[in-house]
Amino acid sequence: MRTMTMKSSLLALLALLSLLLLATVPVPVSSEEHTAWSGNVRGSVQGRRSMAAEEPSVSVSANKNASANAAAAKILQFTCPAVGSNPIQLPEDTSLTQVAYKIPRALSNTLCLLVKVSVTSTGTAHTPPLLPTSLTSISKSSDYDLIPLARSYSGWDWSLSSGIIAETTWIKIRCRDAPRHCNVRVEREDPVITPHAYYLMTLSHSQPLGLTSEEIKSRFLNQVTFGATREEMTMLQTKYNIGVNIDNGTANQGMVMYLSHQMNPLFTPITSHREYYRSRVNFDMKWNGIEGSNIAPQHPCDAFSRWIGYSVTGHDYGLQFKMTTISSGSMAGKLLMSVLQGGKWTPRTIMDSFADTKDAISGPGNYAFCYSHGSALGEEVAFRRISPPSGCATKIEGGNPPLVLPAEYWNDGDGVAITGIHLPDLSSGFEFIAGQWTMHRQRMSTGESYRMYNSIHTESASQVKCNALTMSNANYKHLLGILPDGNHVQYNAYAAVEHNTPDDPITDGGVRAKGMGMRNCANVNKNDWNIDSCRLSTSSACVSSAINSSGKIDTNVVICGSPGEISNERNIPYTDIDTIDQNTMAHYFDSAGGPLFGLHTWQKSNLFNNIALYSEDQLRQRMGWALSQILVVTQFQIDNSDLSTEFFLHYHDIFVRNAFGNYYDILKEVSYSPMMGEMLSFLGSQSASYTKRVENRDGRPDENYAREIMQLFSVGIWRLNMDGSKVTDGDGNFIPTYDNTDIQNYARAWTGFNRQNRRANFEGYWHTVNRIDPMGIYGPKRDPFPKTNLIGGYIGDKYPLCTNTPKLHFLKKGAEYRLLGGHDMPETTYEPSSWSGNENLKRFELEPGGALYRQLCNEDYATGACKYPPRVVLTENLTCDNDECTIDNFRIVQVGAGIHYEYIPSACVFMAFGYGEKMQKVRDRKKQTMCLHEKVDNAAMSSCCPINPAIAIHRCEYTAERTSFATSVERCKFDPDSAVIGAGTMCDDFPNAPTQIGSECSFNAGGDYMDWHWSLPSNSTSPKPIGERCVQQAKIDVNGNVAIVHAPDMTNTPDDIKVFEPVNEENSNYFKVQWMKKDKLYPGPDATTGQCNPAYPCTLANDGSCLCTVNIFEKRSWSGKRFRDLVSTNKISKMKKRLMVGALSPDTYPGDYYARDTEFPEGGRVQIYHYLKGSGDPPDKRYTRNAIIGIRPSDSDGDSMDDYKWFMNFRSLVKIGTNFVFRNPPHFMSLAMPDSRDAHQETEAVLKSYFHHPNTAPFVAQRIMQRFGFSNPSPRFVFEAAEAFKSGTYVKLGVTFGDGKYGNMGAMLAAILLDHEARDPIVDADPTSGSLREPFLKLLSFMRSMDFKPSSRATAIRFENIQAAIGQAPYVIPNVFSFFLPEYQAPGQIQRTGLKSPEAQVMNAPTIVGFLNGLLSMLDVGLSDCYSGFGGRTVWNCAGFEKGWFSDFDDYNHGSIKYEPTGGSTATGAAVVDELVTLLLGGRVDDTVRATIAAEYDNFTDKGKAKLYAQKMMLGLPEFHSSNVVLRDHATARAEAPAPVASANPYKAIIFLNLHGGMDGFNMLVPNCPDQFKDYQDARGEIALLNRDLLTIQTTGQADCNTYGLHPKLTGLRDLYNEKSLSFIANLGILQEPVTKSDWRKKSGATALFAHNTQTEETAAVDIFDEYAGVGVGGRILDAMFAKNFKPGAVSVSGSAPPVVAKSSPLLVVDPSGYEEFDPVPFGTRMTDHFKNANPSTTVGSGLFSETYSKSLFQSLSENALLFAKYNAVKLTNTFPATHVGRAMGSIAKLIQTKDDRGVDRDVFFAQKEGFDTHFDIEVPLQNLFQELDDGLSKFAKELKDKGLWDDVTVICVSEFGRTLMGNTGNGSDHAWGGNYFVMGGGVDGGKILGEYPTDLSNNSPLVFSPGIVLPTTPWESVWSAVSEWFGVTDPAEIAKILPNKDKFTGLWDAADIFKPGSFGAEEAASKNTEQNIFAEMYA
Repeated sequence: MRTMTMKSSLLALLALLSLLLLATVPVPVSSEEHTAWSGNVRGSVQGRRSMAAEEPSVSVSANKNASANAAAAKILQFTCPAVGSNPIQLPEDTSLTQVAYKIPRALSNTLCLLVKVSVTSTGTAHTPPLLPTSLTSISKSSDYDLIPLARSYSGWDWSLSSGIIAETTWIKIRCRDAPRHCNVRVEREDPVITPHAYYLMTLSHSQPLGLTSEEIKSRFLNQVTFGATREEMTMLQTKYNIGVNIDNGTANQGMVMYLSHQMNPLFTPITSHREYYRSRVNFDMKWNGIEGSNIAPQHPCDAFSRWIGYSVTGHDYGLQFKMTTISSGSMAGKLLMSVLQGGKWTPRTIMDSFADTKDAISGPGNYAFCYSHGSALGEEVAFRRISPPSGCATKIEGGNPPLVLPAEYWNDGDGVAITGIHLPDLSSGFEFIAGQWTMHRQRMSTGESYRMYNSIHTESASQVKCNALTMSNANYKHLLGILPDGNHVQYNAYAAVEHNTPDDPITDGGVRAKGMGMRNCANVNKNDWNIDSCRLSTSSACVSSAINSSGKIDTNVVICGSPGEISNERNIPYTDIDTIDQNTMAHYFDSAGGPLFGLHTWQKSNLFNNIALYSEDQLRQRMGWALSQILVVTQFQIDNSDLSTEFFLHYHDIFVRNAFGNYYDILKEVSYSPMMGEMLSFLGSQSASYTKRVENRDGRPDENYAREIMQLFSVGIWRLNMDGSKVTDGDGNFIPTYDNTDIQNYARAWTGFNRQNRRANFEGYWHTVNRIDPMGIYGPKRDPFPKTNLIGGYIGDKYPLCTNTPKLHFLKKGAEYRLLGGHDMPETTYEPSSWSGNENLKRFELEPGGALYRQLCNEDYATGACKYPPRVVLTENLTCDNDECTIDNFRIVQVGAGIHYEYIPSACVFMAFGYGEKMQKVRDRKKQTMCLHEKVDNAAMSSCCPINPAIAIHRCEYTAERTSFATSVERCKFDPDSAVIGAGTMCDDFPNAPTQIGSECSFNAGGDYMDWHWSLPSNSTSPKPIGERCVQQAKIDVNGNVAIVHAPDMTNTPDDIKVFEPVNEENSNYFKVQWMKKDKLYPGPDATTGQCNPAYPCTLANDGSCLCTVNIFEKRSWSGKRFRDLVSTNKISKMKKRLMVGALSPDTYPGDYYARDTEFPEGGRVQIYHYLKGSGDPPDKRYTRNAIIGIRPSDSDGDSMDDYKWFMNFRSLVKIGTNFVFRNPPHFMSLAMPDSRDAHQETEAVLKSYFHHPNTAPFVAQRIMQRFGFSNPSPRFVFEAAEAFKSGTYVKLGVTFGDGKYGNMGAMLAAILLDHEARDPIVDADPTSGSLREPFLKLLSFMRSMDFKPSSRATAIRFENIQAAIGQAPYVIPNVFSFFLPEYQAPGQIQRTGLKSPEAQVMNAPTIVGFLNGLLSMLDVGLSDCYSGFGGRTVWNCAGFEKGWFSDFDDYNHGSIKYEPTGGSTATGAAVVDELVTLLLGGRVDDTVRATIAAEYDNFTDKGKAKLYAQKMMLGLPEFHSSNVVLRDHATARAEAPAPVASANPYKAIIFLNLHGGMDGFNMLVPNCPDQFKDYQDARGEIALLNRDLLTIQTTGQADCNTYGLHPKLTGLRDLYNEKSLSFIANLGILQEPVTKSDWRKKSGATALFAHNTQTEETAAVDIFDEYAGVGVGGRILDAMFAKNFKPGAVSVSGSAPPVVAKSSPLLVVDPSGYEEFDPVPFGTRMTDHFKNANPSTTVGSGLFSETYSKSLFQSLSENALLFAKYNAVKLTNTFPATHVGRAMGSIAKLIQTKDDRGVDRDVFFAQKEGFDTHFDIEVPLQNLFQELDDGLSKFAKELKDKGLWDDVTVICVSEFGRTLMGNTGNGSDHAWGGNYFVMGGGVDGGKILGEYPTDLSNNSPLVFSPGIVLPTTPWESVWSAVSEWFGVTDPAEIAKILPNKDKFTGLWDAADIFKPGSFGAEEAASKNTEQNIFAEMYA
């Protein structure tokens, strides 16, 4: 980013001002002090107050380009001016490259700033104002930019300010304690290039004497909770003594203890969102849905089961019923009501008579129930007659009839069985429930409903019958209860959600619930989050499995639970928590809308609101909310998410549970969440090798999660220093953290993930996919090859080698065993499903009494029974017993009768290239062969050939035992038939005839697994000679990536035996390696000729790579001398750089293998164990490759400080020829046996590579700081928070936060909230501090502080669609980038000063008006939908509030504000205002404003109205919407925009239509010539469109094809193309300069390619070097037209709109769903003028965030007054689709017709459609997206044609990038570069395909590189150059300003290339501005 330039004409003004200022300021004292400055290394230390006696502190900025060796400048001494005094301009010595100032620290309660001041260039002020001479002389602060560089406050050291400008300016600060001053050096900028002036200015808080204790408490609570309340403020005083001895600048002990208690669940219990929801689930289940439900109903015998005494229920809606006359029996002559259920007539009740309320219908007949019915006796029941038909206005006379059905009539239906049971007397067994809510009547009613308050417990016959009822022997739809008095009740099934948490899993796994109709088990699969609390069932239990996903019942089942899976509180009356929605499937929890949380989508959001408002664990919930905005899952990318609640709550609970835990745990649980897997589409992604081998198609792993977990969740795009500033290279450029190669590399690690089996006991149907339980991994689908990390190494670095594990490793310390119970199948390794329960299999059974048996049994000494713990990790080495001593490993062991454990080996890795003499050949039953290290003992079996008969058989100790090569040789030496040792041999033939011995050893993996065996040629009697066993080779591609090739000896091998496909010569699975020579050269093919250098041991492979012979060798890492030198000088980090091969602890090896070197003290930081085999050498020579080095981790390593990390003292290297070496890459996955266990271990390593990256601490710290109100934390502040994250500890006033482990979130959050930058109120006076407040937090804080309470009709808060109204709401996050980008900069001062303002991205006219309207409505009428309220419908006519129809508003709303001032009606205006300012604003309002509001308050005679006025005024203050202090110029009103005047100039409009996500343009526009279409099909594979579906178009000018096809859904675009109104543009993209396949990386360094946010910014700006940062390409076009005296308009129908941000025109934002009037409440005080008066002009130093809000508020109110009526009066001729695109284009069509009302003649519109990030299953989403696009644009074109405006408009289709040609394994496409787009309009000379469509789409194309990324050939500059000219910009110099990078390209298009002759050029006739250089001045 470049520093902004100013007009050179300011230089004279600056010089003059300098003289004026120096004349009034004492001459600074020159100091001859020349301090020895520290080196220019980024660093920062804890800020200190002046009284501290410490070493000097140093703070240095990031810019490495500064002249660090410049001549020392004289240090000029200054003192900060007094508060209110003139700022001091600091002189600059023009002869020096630096300026240096000695400045004391600021005084208490004051803030001193060192700022660079420049005059704002707005483009409208042709004579810029002078720089300020005093704070009081400024008319408006928007005239100036204050760029903060450094600050001091309240006695704290001077430190760097935040912001990109300060970050990239060379600044150095050194502070000393005696004398009390700091020296500040700044690299001097050339005033000719960058006109500026440095100033010292002093500011104070709006309350100069400091805040009161109440204001301090409120300020604290508003930072750490969802809003301050008077109750909590009192609690802070009484419980924590906050308010006693408060220091305005620091945290006191009470604050520290409050945070400590909030973080400790023992003091403040955790509110789980899932538990909160499940406990309240209490809905009536539909009978026809019970068997399809995922939960069971309550059993009729259970306590709190429900019974009803009326006949018609809500579930009868729409059903037919008939009335027939009874001919016999006790009820003869009466009428029988029968209901048609499931196609059968079922008796329901008997009535004396039947008629409607009007006696128009009566007697027998066929009828049908209408809308929802009152669930109470006598409530109205609507019905209709079937024949002759009648309407639904008819009601049953007498209402809902009582249930009367004697047993003699139970069988009068169509064979439906009615079950009856006797129930106890009502008085003893039942409780009457009154007050059921019936929404359609809008009143409370009483109904005959009863609840059994105790289960039936008598030993009567009826009890036995009741207990025995199941779905198999009773139909619950027809279950009648017979009371002792003979009356009847019918069973009404309510949901019975079972308790199934990890600590208390459901004991039977769901057996009982299955008996009640639930299809699936409730038992949870074991996972890392529940394993330690799983247990063995004591009786039969249900378990799901791959064999029977719906579950089977078995004994000895391991039962496990899920976090938050508690039971519902069935004793709560349903009148309190009724969630019945009689029109939806009630077995969806949240589809049962009812009055609790609202319908569907809003239920989860409203549940969040209730917890946020009323929970005690406020800090935890705030942290959860913050994390949910960082690690985003949005309902818009989850299927059927609008019908889901529990899935989202469960995901959110990850953040709630771990709010103060470790970030690694959060990252891991999020990564395993099926919600995240679905959201970012890596669920189901699979390796390219699996896709090719098994599915015979090409595909690459999905890149989506690999990209976003780095960019958004962990490390970020740019490398960071610990203080959050970006690391720069020698040229001052930011250094990226990763590139696209790294993304593709990591994408291979996010493969193989799958959902767990379906199970029950959570929301949904029986067939609902499992979005709750952590995902599993299917090993064969995981990419098995090595993967690099981000710091120059490999993911597998520092892990021990699998080939180095000691013998009997399963008995060594650290070995892990997991309980399988009676299940005899492993869960992390593969065995065929047919083996389950197979009694013929031989399992390894431990002998009772053995050491391992005792560990796993864990005997209960009281009973002698085994307790079988769920997981056992050996804490010491065990001795082997009998057969244990003869095996290499085992997978499953049997412990006692039918109990099994699975052995989980410790994580280890394989080297990609094995040593030749160690590699042996293996074969499998599928006639494949490959190489395997001879020590690998878990992949291949023995295959032995006895002497007679010569048939290969296995030798095993248990079925499918796998062994090392040596063990296999030994096994084969013994032939049991001849009983001769040495008679048998290994052989190359797999068993083809099992023998008695071989039968129990046989193994046939099947499926995707191989069944390998060690192999020797059939005629061989011994192992092959060393060096001739198995050869490996390496394929090197043009980029230096490597693929493994195995070349086993195929001598005497049958021809049908082939090398295993993933490692044969056709292997295309390349991976990145670390070439070790400084020049990084590698023996790949020549980039020009494509040939391999004949001087290298390589040949050209079929795929164009070089197939090379490799030599593998080991090199010792450290000699004894170097090792001792490093230890003695404490250079441990340097030592670790060479230690890349991990090791097991030396004590896991036999005692004669290793001995500790006593030279290094025991327990010291470093230990070394020497290998004893061959001992006796001199000490230094014992530092062999086999030595084991132990290093105790530092606090930043994130491991336990008590444990050593062990390393082997060698590096494994791969050498090709004599010149090329790369480090042998380690990998986790076995090529021979890709088990899920290894995939999980690799995933852990991948997550740790992100977690331990140097960026993660400052990255996470900055993200959390922003969400707690610090948009631009200072570097020092970030450093402190990052250090707490890194150390895991933060100590404040003797209280320790955190557990001492790297990544602790509690420590980091405490460091944030208790730092003086957070706690000192004077920081609020810094105009750059704080933030705009999140709209959702503003809403909740107002409701909490103002004491919102639900009304009696609604027990919970119910909002509806507040996301649309305010721009933010829980669970409706727009996309993975959250509500707003963390780096977003609001246009104007925020952007010009280099600051971030994320929340400004959702702050626009619709959200400002929507937010204010919602709260104004809440204050006036309570929570409802009336007058733009946030609530749902509560009344049918809102006029009732105005006309006095409602005596008590609370009877007609869902809640209201209950705040009453302390002191009640006698409180004075001043007291009320002070209390409101304290609660809502933390005291940040000046006395003048307070007095004004108080005076108005006192003028009211009605104190209720006075209170409302005062509350509303708080909403109008900018302090409520920001955390800044506002410096108002009370004498100067903020200028209103002049009234618009219609223009006489001709009108034109550009529409920037952004298809966000990366539109797949190669499935929009397809070559349709035969050869080219085949090329397209080959490139796109599975995601290619079919030729027959394409819409054919013709073109000319393309290289080799003139026939193209469009996506079949683009019929409207096809028609526009054919009528010459639309042209396509081929292969368009963002370019820094023209690129080729060989140089694109070097020529793209100015941007981060392939990332959504950066490329969206680039397409919006078309200014890759940020010459005019903050202004969009459309905005610059508007500015150019403004300079020509046109009247521009910048308009968005999609919120914030960077492409159209201009200097000459404010952004008008319109909500396409409707234009909302401001303050529509027709009664009460109208607030428009009051709000404007509260936002006057401000002076220099006023908060920039508050100023941004005030400007936006003024603009919003003005636009609203202007356009509300005009916009809504426009009538469209055409009906636009009710889609996002349809509404947006319809809105633009209306706005174009308001051009005269708006006074514009040139508009640039912005519209955006989300959803084009099609990583997964592209076909259907792209069809839907293109259909919506086509429909909307077609209607738009027709509308403008009808209105005669089509020729005046150009629509440009834009997307941030194209997508890969090659589909990924999920049949989606990933981020790429070049793409195809279109431009349309009446002036477009259409029917063309512009640009160059690639003639070759393969990776061999000069324009395409793997995996199908197309290099753009046309830059966006070409399009905008032509469009600018069409719009009226004809001067080349002006176009050069619009497109500052245009000179890098030749042949850019002009208007004639795109547009029709005559459609452009007329603008020259329009009058030009008399000052011709205005545009040049705007963009100087």
